[in-house]
Amino acid sequence: MNQLTEREIEIMNLVTSGFDNQEISKKLCISPSITNACVSNIYHKLDYKNRVNSAINK
Repeated sequence: MNQLTEREIEIMNLVTSGFDNQEISKKLCISPSITNACVSNIYHKLDYKNRVNSAINK
């Protein structure tokens, strides 16, 4: 996980805790498009296909 930014780690922790992108946006006071982009970047950097992969590899 050391290739992730601090914000991406924060978002990843919320994803693996079961929050959806809309909930993450509200919780972190960021736009949904930024949340979606961060989640996509996280999946790309960690070679995950979806939230299930991220939860399994937590």
